[in-house]
Amino acid sequence: MVVVVTGMHRSGTSSIARAVSRLGVDLGAELLAADPSNPRGYFEDRVFVELHRRMLTAAVDTGVDGWHECGWTDPDTFDPSALGSFRAEAERLAEQRSSAGRPWGFKDPRGSLTLGLWAEVLPDARYVVVYREPWAVADSLLRKGEGPFLAHPDWAVKVWIAYNARLLDFARTHREQCLLVSLDAIRSDPEPVIAQLAAAVGGSAVERVPDAVAAIEPGLLGDENVLLQRVVREAVPECVALLAELDAQSGSGVRGRVPPPALGLARDDAAELLACWGSGPAAVQQLARAHVEQARLLAELERVAEESRARQALYLDKERESLARRDYIEELEARLKARDQG
Repeated sequence: MVVVVTGMHRSGTSSIARAVSRLGVDLGAELLAADPSNPRGYFEDRVFVELHRRMLTAAVDTGVDGWHECGWTDPDTFDPSALGSFRAEAERLAEQRSSAGRPWGFKDPRGSLTLGLWAEVLPDARYVVVYREPWAVADSLLRKGEGPFLAHPDWAVKVWIAYNARLLDFARTHREQCLLVSLDAIRSDPEPVIAQLAAAVGGSAVERVPDAVAAIEPGLLGDENVLLQRVVREAVPECVALLAELDAQSGSGVRGRVPPPALGLARDDAAELLACWGSGPAAVQQLARAHVEQARLLAELERVAEESRARQALYLDKERESLARRDYIEELEARLKARDQG
C-alpha cells in the first residue's frame, strides 16, 4: 500500500502526514526538520521534495516572475507535459521504496501539481488531498514569510487557485483512489478520515487509529483572520466559487460556510487592499476603513445625484406643462381678439 498526502502549502498536510505515519506508513528516513512554522515536523522526505522542486522548476517559464520551485508563475505557465522527462526517475524511486515490503508513502504540497505522473507510476496508491480556505492559507503564508508573498501578498490566493483547481480535477478523475477532505472537517472530527485511511492501509493500522487521531492538534493550525477573509472574498470572488466546488466534491461534512459581513468594496479596491497586505494588518485595516468610508460617500453622492436628477426631471415636466398652458392661453386670447374684431 502506498499513501500520498498532498494539498496546497499551509493547508494542514503536515498534521495529516503525522497521523498517517502513526498508522504505520513509512514516509521516509530523511525527513525535513521541524521549525517554528511546523513545530511537529513537515514529514516530507528530502528525496521527494528535491525531485518535485526540479520537476516544477522545469515545468514553468523561469523567465516569468513567480514561485518557480513550487510550479507557479504570474501569469501561470505551468506545463504538465514537462514532467514526463522525470518519469524514469520517479519509477526507480517508487521501486526502491516498495522493495521494503511495507506500507510507504510520501507527503509534499508540491505533489499537488505532479499527481498525474504519480498516478501512472503508482496506479494502486491512495491519495489524501487536503484543502483549506484560501484566506487561511494566505494568512499562514504571509505570517510565515513564505516565498515571494511578502512582496506580492495577492499571489498567495492566485497560487491557492492554481493548486486547488488541479487538485479538484484530479479528485474528479480518480474518485476511487482519492480522499478529498477539508481541513475544517478534519479539525472538527478527524476520526472518520483517519479510520478510512487505516482501512485502506490494512494490517495493524486499524488498531492505531486512536494514536493517529491524537496527531491532529487543531491548536497548531492557526486562528481565523476575519479581515483578510473579507478582503479576499471581495478581491477574488472566483476563489470562493472554487472553495464551494471543493466542498461539494469532498462530501467531508462542510456545509453552508457562513461568510462574515461584507466590506462593501468594489473589487478593484479590495484587490488593492490585498496587494498591500504585507504592510501589516493595522495599516490594511486603516486603509480598509478609508475605502469603506469612500464607498459610503460615493453611495451618498449617487443618492443625492439621483434625487437631483429626479427633481430636474420633475422641473422639466412642470416647465413643459407651463409652456403648454401658456400656448393654450395665447391661442384662446387670439381667438377672443379675432371674435371681437369681427
